[in-house]
Amino acid sequence: MKLNFTIFLLLHMSIDSCCKSDKIDLYLGGFFPIDNFEWNASGLLPVSQMAIDDINSRDDILPNYRLNLIVRDTKAVATLGVKILFDFIQLPPTKIMLLGSGFTRVTSAIAGVAKYFNLIQSTERLLSELHRAKIEVIAEEGLITGTNSSRQIKILKKSDARIIIAYLQEEDAIEVFCQAYKHQMYGPNYVWIIPNYFSNTFWSKATKFKYVDCTPEEIAISANYSLSISFAAINVVTNKTISGMGEQCLRNGEHISANDQHADLETPNNFNIRYNNWPTIVNQTYYPNSYAAFAYDSIWAEAMAMNNSIKRLAELNRTLEDFHYGDREMSRILKEEMYNLNFSGIS
Repeated sequence: MKLNFTIFLLLHMSIDSCCKSDKIDLYLGGFFPIDNFEWNASGLLPVSQMAIDDINSRDDILPNYRLNLIVRDTKAVATLGVKILFDFIQLPPTKIMLLGSGFTRVTSAIAGVAKYFNLIQSTERLLSELHRAKIEVIAEEGLITGTNSSRQIKILKKSDARIIIAYLQEEDAIEVFCQAYKHQMYGPNYVWIIPNYFSNTFWSKATKFKYVDCTPEEIAISANYSLSISFAAINVVTNKTISGMGEQCLRNGEHISANDQHADLETPNNFNIRYNNWPTIVNQTYYPNSYAAFAYDSIWAEAMAMNNSIKRLAELNRTLEDFHYGDREMSRILKEEMYNLNFSGIS
């Protein structure tokens, strides 16, 4: 039997540079779920500071600029995420790119509005990677939390989807598996691939959501043939990464400049050491987060995209600080440079 692959895809901090100079400030707008009951991303604040410091210490990445990250807490609420976006837009300074937000429902809501203001948002590129691996994607469906996902499940069934990659939050999974049960998209002829961060008996929470009209037992039946997978939280390659020059490294508990001729090269292992010995991690203001490498690389990706845009903008007699929310031209250039990025990162 031919198996069709379907992607059920639901996309997924102010931090200033420690060094003041006559450089021009650029600002990123960060959406982080910090105060919520599902998943706390406060542990990504220290690693974001690491990334900002590392980038600003380089003389070959955004050499005339100082990068800053302005952080707001979405509380994992989509409507709050959109409000924060409008606050970012209405209040100075201008944010040239966005980062976040850690939750599918929030990221989707923000992305749906941000495009009208020519803002680029850093998210994962799962679809393009699957196409590159020659995996047939026959359908891509999104979901808004709290809405009936029956239509999306019907589309997947009509497409004869048998292997479904369901990249979503636990709350959304409960609704999706409820609809899968109703439309009989479960059993040995279906494989649902889900993230490993769900609780062992996530279906037991079905009674907490008024828009879910299945019993926990029905959802458990629907999820019975699902496959839970984890992700590689950090690069297993030990080679130097893109941030290997100019970073601040850790030696004997002290931060040293990479300009020091004896400074270590940035490898995934060194990154872990630096992160876990960062002052606000050591004093337990924040706790280590398994997504730290992704946050670090995301900031680097945005910095690289901006850096690679400088020459193209110069040909148009423009600079990065000229960006405004009606700037389709610069938005297009930044987007193209993001798509063209290819570098070895921590994640």
